Amino acid sequence: MRKLTKPLAECKLMVFSHKEVWRSSASPSGWATDGGFAYHMLALSSIFGETEVLVPQRPARTAGENFIKGHNLSVTPLSIPAGHGAKRKITTLLWFLAHLPYLLKKIRSADVLHFPLPSDVGFVALHLALRLKKPIFIRHCGNWLDAKTSTEKYMRRLFDKHAGKALEVMATGGGSENPSAANPSISWIFSSSLSQADLAGMQNCAEKKPADGFIIARLGRQEKSKGTDAVLQAVALLQHLPVKAIIMGDGAHLPALKALAAKLNIGHLVEFMGYTSHGHAMDVLCKAHFFAFPSHTEGFPKAVLEAMAAGCVPITSGVSVLPQLVGDAGTIVPINDPQAIAQAIEGYMTDENQRIAVSRAAQAKAMRFTLEGWADTIRKKLEAAWL
Repeated sequence: MRKLTKPLAECKLMVFSHKEVWRSSASPSGWATDGGFAYHMLALSSIFGETEVLVPQRPARTAGENFIKGHNLSVTPLSIPAGHGAKRKITTLLWFLAHLPYLLKKIRSADVLHFPLPSDVGFVALHLALRLKKPIFIRHCGNWLDAKTSTEKYMRRLFDKHAGKALEVMATGGGSENPSAANPSISWIFSSSLSQADLAGMQNCAEKKPADGFIIARLGRQEKSKGTDAVLQAVALLQHLPVKAIIMGDGAHLPALKALAAKLNIGHLVEFMGYTSHGHAMDVLCKAHFFAFPSHTEGFPKAVLEAMAAGCVPITSGVSVLPQLVGDAGTIVPINDPQAIAQAIEGYMTDENQRIAVSRAAQAKAMRFTLEGWADTIRKKLEAAWL
C-alpha cells in the first residue's frame, strides 16, 4: 500500500469527475452544479489542506444550482467529450490523447487522487494515476451489485485486483456482507447530502397533519428502472381516498409517465414538477406524508434518506441497501407491485398513530447518515491505509 509522508490535512486532493459544472457569479468558487456532488466536495475538502476539482464545463444554468465550495477548494474546468454511447467512447479516447500532457501534469501535482466512478473522465485519468503510483481512493457510486456493461465488469475486475494495494475502494451501498468476495479490502460507504444542522432543522416535519389529504412524493431521475409507473398505478388504486402524488425529477421516461397518468385518469391527482432544486425538493418532502420508491436497481439512494429525514414514511423496494436503511421505519414492497404500495399507504392512512411513530423512526435513522459522518468515515479509512 502506498503511504503518505504527511497528514491528510496537509495534502492536496485532486478530484476527477464527469459531473458537469457551470460558471456562477453567486458561488464562492465561481462554479455551480446540481445534485449532491457539491455537498460531497464540501465535505471532502474539510479533510484535506487543499482540494482541486477537475470537471467538464457546460453552459450556465441558474435553475436549481448548488454552489461548489469548500475549504481551500478550486474548480478546474475541462472540455466535454462529445456524443453518447459508442460515439462517446471514441471521442473520450480522442479527448484523452489530446489532453494527456495536461492530465499528467495535474496528476503529478496532487498528493491524493479521488475518482467517483463510473465516469469516463475519471476512468481514463485513473489509469494514469495508477501508472504514476499515486495514493488513490475510489468511490463506486453506481449499483455495485449489478455490473452489466463491459466497462462496469472491467472496473470490478480492476478493483478486485488492486484494492488494498494500489487503491482504496469504497462501494456506495451497504449490506451484511463485504461488497466483494474476491477482495475484502473493498468496503461499503453510505451517501448523504444532509448535514447535522439540516437534519436538526427538519425534526418538526414528523408532526405534519393531512389537513387537505395525504401527499405521496417521488424524487429522482425518471427512468423506466426507477419504478415510478408503479407509483402512478398505486395512486389509481387509492383515488377513492384523499391522496395526491408529487413527482419530482426529469428523465427520458417522464413523457411516458405523463401519458400513463392520463390513461389512468389520475391527471388531477398527480403533479409532475420536473427538474427541482435540492432546496425546493426538501420543502416538498417536509410537506409530504409518504415517499414511494419502488426502484428496480440502486446503490445508496440519497433521495430515500432525504425523505426519511423529512419525516416521510418510506415505501420502497428491497434492492441494494434499502432493507437495511429502511428496516422497521417504513415498508419494503416487491418490485412492480402497485397493489402492495397502495395497501401499505392505505394502512398508514387509517392508523395515524402508527404513521407518526414510523415517521419519527425514519427521522431517527436518517440522523445516523450525516455529511460530517460520511467525511469522517472516509478520513478514518484513508488514515488507516496510508499513515
